[in-house]
Amino acid sequence: MDDVLDLTDSIADAVTGLLRGVDSSAAMVSDDALLGLLGRAETLGRAVDALRVLVAAEVGDRARPELGTESLAHRRGCGSAAELVERVTRVSSVTARARLRLGARVHRCTGFTGAPLPAAFDAVREGLVSGRLGWDAAQTITTALTVAGRGTPTDMLGGLRAAEHELVCAATGTAPAPDVAALPPVMHAETKLQAATWVEVLNPDGAEPSERDFEARHVRLLP
Repeated sequence: MDDVLDLTDSIADAVTGLLRGVDSSAAMVSDDALLGLLGRAETLGRAVDALRVLVAAEVGDRARPELGTESLAHRRGCGSAAELVERVTRVSSVTARARLRLGARVHRCTGFTGAPLPAAFDAVREGLVSGRLGWDAAQTITTALTVAGRGTPTDMLGGLRAAEHELVCAATGTAPAPDVAALPPVMHAETKLQAATWVEVLNPDGAEPSERDFEARHVRLLP
């Protein structure tokens, strides 16, 4: 792990140097070079976002409330995983919770045999690790399919996995099958539209309301 920390520090230093160079020369480059830099900056950003999510996912797993006093959050004097992420990273509570939420969806747990189990959204995880799937697309895909999965019969869960695969392939410009040509990656607006379409196909009657939805729609009679 020390090697990983050292590598992270080296990359951070290199990016800081890059920022200084861009700050002093961006106004003088050609239009083509500027747009090329814009795309490359986003490639770098996708990798950093994926790193943030994967690390936050592990923090969230080690800070689970059911661990009690053994929770990483409790051992570091925090009331929750979100508070711990906030304190270490200095991001807002909204950002901390969003990273933990997406992280939980792509986190691979360890089974009883010690072998890693697939994440709830394993294709999204692979897309993030590849550096080709962005934060926005990952959020959109996992949120839409989480909603679609509420009340979905067990024999229809394969449809959710197929939808996830197709959405990730479209967002990353990856061929969905060996005999199918890859197309250019779609814009995020198209990912949102495609995800909404898949939700309608998978659950045309609408998702079952969550417990929070149910409570919001009904009056609770207290004793």
